[in-house]
Amino acid sequence: MNNMNIEVKLTNKDEAYVIKNMYPLYLHDLSGHYSLGGEHTPNEHGIFEPSPDYKTLQDQYDVQNIWWEKPECLYPFLMIVDGIPAGFAFIATPPYCSQGTNFFVHDFFLMQPFRGIGVAEYAASTIFGMFIGN
Repeated sequence: MNNMNIEVKLTNKDEAYVIKNMYPLYLHDLSGHYSLGGEHTPNEHGIFEPSPDYKTLQDQYDVQNIWWEKPECLYPFLMIVDGIPAGFAFIATPPYCSQGTNFFVHDFFLMQPFRGIGVAEYAASTIFGMFIGN
């Protein structure tokens, strides 16, 4: 990892905008891994959401607020490399995951410039070390 300073931190509402800035990039990235149609193409407003109700990125951002409203069971992590936001991970616990599941990786995203250099492995290992389940 060549002397990179990698930080994985739980975010609060004041830092939510950083993850929200990356979220459309995450959805765009995901769209390349699925066949065309449905939720993996932009809606009529150019937003990667299946519903035409999302007209702006602000509409999409507002739906994500739940991640910062339930600190007892939803965990929004930010990955930072040398002071630069690099990615995020959303970890859910009951009741926001299947019954019998202790922890669920809801979303995990690393921006392209930070891929292939060990950042995702470090972040995943760090986060998994915090949430030991069945």
